[in-house]
Amino acid sequence: MTESAHPVPPSSSRRQFLLAGSAALTGALLLGSDLVAAPSGLQRLADSPGARVPIAYVESSAGSSSLAQALAGGGGRAVPAAGLRGSSSLAGSGFRASVHGFAAAAHGERASAFRSVLVDALVPLSARQADPIPYYAFTFRRDPAVSVSGTTRVRVAAADGLRMGLLVNALADGVAAAPAAAVFTSGRERHLPTLCPGVYLLGLQQGMFARATELPALDEAAWATLPSVVLVVEADLA
Repeated sequence: MTESAHPVPPSSSRRQFLLAGSAALTGALLLGSDLVAAPSGLQRLADSPGARVPIAYVESSAGSSSLAQALAGGGGRAVPAAGLRGSSSLAGSGFRASVHGFAAAAHGERASAFRSVLVDALVPLSARQADPIPYYAFTFRRDPAVSVSGTTRVRVAAADGLRMGLLVNALADGVAAAPAAAVFTSGRERHLPTLCPGVYLLGLQQGMFARATELPALDEAAWATLPSVVLVVEADLA
């Protein structure tokens, strides 16, 4: 299932982040509680109150293995990922999800406005597994020394409906932000991000990607105003 993501150890400080993101979900996942098995952990996360991760899909990016490849023509357009129309759904198909890190490398440097950015993926072990397991997907810490994780990849089994959850905790200087959550679907939940092959941008500030956004060329300074983490989804043909 996983290739280079790491399961969340129960004793880590990051466990507290997961608890803050969705107490109902992680109570079942990490604390071994006797919560009712239905609805599933992903459904509970989708229904939970709190902030949502602003997610955009890069148009015409199906088949791209990176943001650079998706923007090879010198720019592009990103549209809200919820309720995508006209895109190839991954309903009933397995897929690979790769978290590539920041869209702009400058956000991962010493001068970054972010003190830390944590992204965790919540992935079902199989189509029969009701509750997902949390995995470290991306880690950036600025202090005391800059630390940025590499690309992580997760394989997700074939299924329908809710497929994968994300918890994002982006801590910026002078800003108190609560963890934000997202659940990808290959079903008919039009208020949730639609899962299809291509490149997604996970916004690190609330209010991002509420409408179609013109994307600059990858080397342009304008990316400083679009703080985001890149997620690439590919069909798993294995």
